Amino acid sequence: MPLDRSTPYFVLAVLILLPGFYLYQLYVFAGFPPVFGGYLVYSAVAASVVLVFPYLQMAFREHLNRIDILYWILTFFYLAWAGYNVQYDYLGVATQLYASAFPGWICYYLLGRVCPFGNRTVNRLAMASLVFMTLVVLAYTNNGSFEIGVTQQTAGESAQNASYQAFALIFVVTVYVAALTLRNRLVEAGVLVVSAVVLFLIGSRSEAIFVALIALYFIATSRYRFVTGLAALLAAAPLLLFEQFLSLLTSNRFAVTVLRREGYVDTTREYINARAIDIIRDSPLFGEYGRYESGLYAHNITSAWVDFGAIGFLLYVLLLGFPLWLLASDYIKGDRDRSIVLVLSAVVGVTLLMITTKSIVYYMVPFAVGLAAHRHSLSLRFLGSVRTRVARPPRASAAA
Repeated sequence: MPLDRSTPYFVLAVLILLPGFYLYQLYVFAGFPPVFGGYLVYSAVAASVVLVFPYLQMAFREHLNRIDILYWILTFFYLAWAGYNVQYDYLGVATQLYASAFPGWICYYLLGRVCPFGNRTVNRLAMASLVFMTLVVLAYTNNGSFEIGVTQQTAGESAQNASYQAFALIFVVTVYVAALTLRNRLVEAGVLVVSAVVLFLIGSRSEAIFVALIALYFIATSRYRFVTGLAALLAAAPLLLFEQFLSLLTSNRFAVTVLRREGYVDTTREYINARAIDIIRDSPLFGEYGRYESGLYAHNITSAWVDFGAIGFLLYVLLLGFPLWLLASDYIKGDRDRSIVLVLSAVVGVTLLMITTKSIVYYMVPFAVGLAAHRHSLSLRFLGSVRTRVARPPRASAAA
């Protein structure tokens, strides 16, 4: 794909958001002052400014589609609702949460919306970023656990502090940018294997679902499905079968909480999720904005109902369900490009996480929605050209 005017802006935004995050965390881990906090908020503001130009260029060129419109309706509704309810947020927890998450909510939508599928320049950058991030994780892993993520986790879990989840999020976003520009199946398989190892070492359970969904698609579309599936099982066997191997990873969060299933009962999450249901029962129409202490907001989609009422909850459900329906319809109608399935895996992944473990400010949601809006626009052009070719009457022959 030729280099267009928007590609340099996208490349700069990727450098700021993705490898820039890992570089900054190395800087902080080395003992230098964290001048940009946890980096997520500041980098999102800077990258949003960079991405505005290609987004506006796209909007004027091809107009916004229904997914874009739904995203902006939800965003402006949430802004208005939060602005009105600031006066009732006595603890200030919800206001601080949404104010710090807002730059990322905008930035990652813009990143997905203008991502140039198939661009070689972006592919080289994404692959180089993955190599760099992988080397960082391997270099700072001790006894099966990523040291920087563990250290930063003790500082807090807010958007201002980079926890192991932030490292995993940035890595997975980079995987999608790389996968959407890859055309080599062997390289794609290598990326999936490396991604599984990196996420295991970081200790991320949630983000691993995206790699699992991409791997399922890879196996299903492989020419040798049985051999590919068997190879994947053999690669996972050491993690699943060898107790001696797992005993070496006593400090690894993934091994302890998922594979070994030892000493992990998330009673706190069960409590706050049950409390969210109680709030919804007490005030089913409007919810109770900010009626919780720091860190005790519901870690699933019910947090939308608690803070933004029934309308906010329905808008969020639509934001997840509508792209799924449109992309599935595009696929059924004949757009079978691999990118549509990769984007579907992102939307399916965030939907599953919203139902189970993530709050509504999770940055993968706007990123997946942005990717879906972009891919739907491509499908509209593709399907429109197909209908035009079918409807065009054949030319009369010269002999006639």
